[in-house]
Amino acid sequence: MKLVKLSTAAAIAAGLATSASAVELTEAIKGVDVSGYIRYRMEDTELDGTNWTQANTVANWASEDHKYKIRVHGKIPVNDDVTANVLVGAGEATLDDLTGDANAGLNIMHAFFTYTGVENLTVMAGKQGIPSPWNDDEIGSGLVAMYNAGPVTFAGAAFANTNTGYNTLAVTGGTAAAGNDNGDDILAAAVIGSVEMVNFSAWYAAHENMFKSYTVSADASFDMVNVGFRHTNLTLNDFVANVGPLNTALADTRENELTKIYASADIDMFNVSAAYGKTGDQTGVVTSGLGLASGVAYDVDAATDFGFEQAYLGNLQDADAIVLGASATMDKVTVAVDYLNGEVNGAQNDAGADDYDVTELMPSVKYQMSDNFYVKALYSMMDTEMQVTGTESSSDFTRLEVKYTF
Repeated sequence: MKLVKLSTAAAIAAGLATSASAVELTEAIKGVDVSGYIRYRMEDTELDGTNWTQANTVANWASEDHKYKIRVHGKIPVNDDVTANVLVGAGEATLDDLTGDANAGLNIMHAFFTYTGVENLTVMAGKQGIPSPWNDDEIGSGLVAMYNAGPVTFAGAAFANTNTGYNTLAVTGGTAAAGNDNGDDILAAAVIGSVEMVNFSAWYAAHENMFKSYTVSADASFDMVNVGFRHTNLTLNDFVANVGPLNTALADTRENELTKIYASADIDMFNVSAAYGKTGDQTGVVTSGLGLASGVAYDVDAATDFGFEQAYLGNLQDADAIVLGASATMDKVTVAVDYLNGEVNGAQNDAGADDYDVTELMPSVKYQMSDNFYVKALYSMMDTEMQVTGTESSSDFTRLEVKYTF
């Protein structure tokens, strides 16, 4: 038996803690729900020539990254009406994975309360994920309210101190002046519902002094077939920003638009899918300096964007692409191949740039060892060809991912 010696003060403190708080501690942990995941990624990228998502020329560039991400979410009942939520994580503390072998510091990413004391009403207040089609993993401090009225749910949100970021030049007297006239405040409202087999949503959002946007969607299921569409419009406010491949300053009220339709079907062990996306004639501002990862979203993985690992439409002017996919699941193994074929006109607002065609082929294999653990590997090959000059370029992307969910 291992003996531990305690000082008199420590022994008294331990005894008091045991006798005074044992029952309270037992009660406190009742109903606590802990969930999360641990993910590792090895990613290798090799670029040669034009990367279609940014229209920049990169010659013979390569990188290899090892990325780690952990999330632990605690849901703690405070009383019958209030629940406390805390999300602690490392890696992607802001927008990027933790790479290399640096020691990760844990960050409190979510800290909010959920109130359900009024029938059909849910209110969440505090630091939380921004729950909108424009976001994927962005965070803000604010208030979200949802009211369920039968087949329709009304939602509203107000956020400040988001990690979406921005970096613009203010317009003063019609000329560009160094400064920053944009705030972090984001306001959003939505109607979400379903009628029989059809689900629909309509969202509106405004980011202070930056843009206003709306997006509408509908999808339906018929036996083995799922179909849907989404249209997004994002109108920039009148300001000067560093945009475009040449970082040209533009005073702009440009309307970025992206429309997509999609369908998929499950047939025994097989799944097949097809999708088509198209941007508007004015779309094309490179908006990373505004906190937008593309012209229509804060995050390229958001529901409002369209694309694959390397190619996406959201910040391209007068572009369209078709996507085809097929997969087969045999026991614990899923083998898939996805293909994108697109055409870009307008070349990101640069009148001297060439239009171009792009293809991306992405085979993948996933081994689902158990319900909460999988290993996945994918390889993406993207080729670009300029329509006038015929110049060709390529880029290869490889990812190995291991993920455990609890």
